[in-house]
Amino acid sequence: MTSISENRADNDTEDEEKYSRPSTPSDQNDTLLSKADDRDIRINHVSKNEKNVSAISAAGKDPVISIIDTPSKVQQDSPEVSNARSSWLQSQVAETCGCSNSWTLQVIGVLVFVVLVWALLYSLVHHEVTPRGDLFKILVLVLLAFLAGKLVAFIRLPPLLGMLITGIILRTSGFYQISGVYTHIVITLREIALSVILIKAGLGLDPVALYKLSLVVIRLAICPCIAEAVGAAVISHFILGYPWLWGLLLGFLLSAVSPAVVVPVLLSLQERGYGESKGIATLVIAASSMDDVLAISIYGICLSMIFSTGNSNLSQQLLQGPLEMVIGLAIGIVWGLLTAIIPHRNDRL
Repeated sequence: MTSISENRADNDTEDEEKYSRPSTPSDQNDTLLSKADDRDIRINHVSKNEKNVSAISAAGKDPVISIIDTPSKVQQDSPEVSNARSSWLQSQVAETCGCSNSWTLQVIGVLVFVVLVWALLYSLVHHEVTPRGDLFKILVLVLLAFLAGKLVAFIRLPPLLGMLITGIILRTSGFYQISGVYTHIVITLREIALSVILIKAGLGLDPVALYKLSLVVIRLAICPCIAEAVGAAVISHFILGYPWLWGLLLGFLLSAVSPAVVVPVLLSLQERGYGESKGIATLVIAASSMDDVLAISIYGICLSMIFSTGNSNLSQQLLQGPLEMVIGLAIGIVWGLLTAIIPHRNDRL
């Protein structure tokens, strides 16, 4: 017992001396070398895992099953496993269907999806998805617009151009004529689409560039909108004989920027790095959004003044637009604060 206690005392004394004495440069070098060795070992382990997954996929085997058999090689939920799994499934489907082109597989997938959606709707609403039903016309419009957008994209033009041409052709030919409850559904879908585009535009803004270019954004949004509206009002009054209020109504209707055209193009350019250093995409997207708010607000004021009755208050009509802008801004700020509080899926709780 005495020898054991003496050995423990000697070990404690050695540990105290080791931790109490100052570290020398040689000790620091040894620590750095050991960390570097550990890092090299981890890197080599990851590269070996990637090679193993590639070899399993090249052999025509299911990488997930092989990895489950040997769990020490790669973790089951790693990105390498998911990528190998998807590529293996694509290769198996291509061999089964005899389609070696990925584009062909995408077309087949879209067609299968459309058929399944039509079958589901037919089981629910029956005659509405027949060729004479309004819902069938909406489905045909969506499908043809999607295909036209893909075809136009092959010639380096925006897909929206093909969608617009498809809508014009179907509308003028008399095919797309809906009525009843679907009219309200289409109007609601338009409003939802505008909201989605503006949300996407807001998420694509750079806060630093927006703060630096705040005055430029205001000038770029207000000055062109007012100038275009006044110009259209003057031309419509002196050439077409419109009253001034109707001319202003037409001017602000024409001066509004289309976010569906501007936002996707600018976000695409921003993703490719064009004008990112100067914040051009942020400048134009923010100005176009503010331009729309201004044009829609003044358009509503002109519309209410034109169709107002004798009992309506003029000051209330003039305050309607700014009041809507303030309320919308307040709701946006409150919603932004709430979404900032909600934790993200990657946050550590």
